[in-house]
Amino acid sequence: MADAVVVNASEEPDVAARLAAASDAGATVFVLVSSARVYGADPRHDMLMTEAQPLAECFDDPTLAAIADADRFCCEAAESAAGSSDGDPMRIVVLRPVHVLGSSAPEPLAEYLAAGRVRGRFGFDPFMLLMHADDLERAVECAIDPPGGGEPVSGPWNVTGAGGLPLSRLVREAGGSRVTGPTGVLIDLVEGLGIDLTTRMNDTELRYVLSVDGSAFAEATGYEPVRSLAETVAAAARNEGASA
Repeated sequence: MADAVVVNASEEPDVAARLAAASDAGATVFVLVSSARVYGADPRHDMLMTEAQPLAECFDDPTLAAIADADRFCCEAAESAAGSSDGDPMRIVVLRPVHVLGSSAPEPLAEYLAAGRVRGRFGFDPFMLLMHADDLERAVECAIDPPGGGEPVSGPWNVTGAGGLPLSRLVREAGGSRVTGPTGVLIDLVEGLGIDLTTRMNDTELRYVLSVDGSAFAEATGYEPVRSLAETVAAAARNEGASA
């Protein structure tokens, strides 16, 4: 296997420093695990977004903003490395997975589901694309060493799992329930009842579909999910990796 460095953008405060250190150490591959959330949930987006979709410019969540900044930085570095004439530069891969369940990392959707009683928006039930943490691990392996002698990849890639579910059904199957209503009224109501509905899932994500096309990565590397949709949802139901 190639000498690879894998960095999760949600856990690393200085991705630029890690990238430079990996290069200095002679790593051949640097994989940044970003997130499909960097595109932003927006009703004006295409139904299936490819890697050509620009990243959102503004985020309410500072952690997501930092992930997007790291994503942009590594994509620019990957483009620069690909055009370099200096020997054999380090290959830089940026993975943009959909919502990951069953991970030890702090994933917003997993935390949302782990709360049990969660907030929603009346009249909105977005379809949530899901993948198991084991699928993300497999995607990283394929990015480092494509199976079957596939061509090495670099740059940004969307990564998907076995499918998804409408948010309302996902919450039910994870053993929870949704409190829906206009945001301001809803928050005032539940706070009055002593219920904490704080979530890192932003209001836009609770209203609109964030759907990406992961076929390019699958075709380029031979990646296939190793977990079924049922197994992925079951990970949420058991609160695997989520902090309640």
